[in-house]
Amino acid sequence: MGSDKRIDWDSLSVWYGNKIPQYLWNSWKGELKKKGYNWQKFLKLMKYRTDDTILWVSGSISWEDFMNRVVDSIEGDVGEIVLGKKRPKERRSKNPPAGGRE
Repeated sequence: MGSDKRIDWDSLSVWYGNKIPQYLWNSWKGELKKKGYNWQKFLKLMKYRTDDTILWVSGSISWEDFMNRVVDSIEGDVGEIVLGKKRPKERRSKNPPAGGRE
């Protein structure tokens, strides 16, 4: 889109106006609310699916594959993390501290 390397134009284009998350929220909000989601939590979950959204918009994956990935996130670990039911795994340092113990 542009020549500015600091802007992720693909991400910006799929998030502009929140059209895709808004469409899904409007379609699923009854079920999502039963699971504990509100609009803000759903947006947070969809943030984790930005790469998949870009793949769908670019035609690299089908709508069905995109939907399966979103649903897997809602029902899986990502959803539990977003809802506060599970803590994200801590990253372990590749370089243990001096003395060989972490």
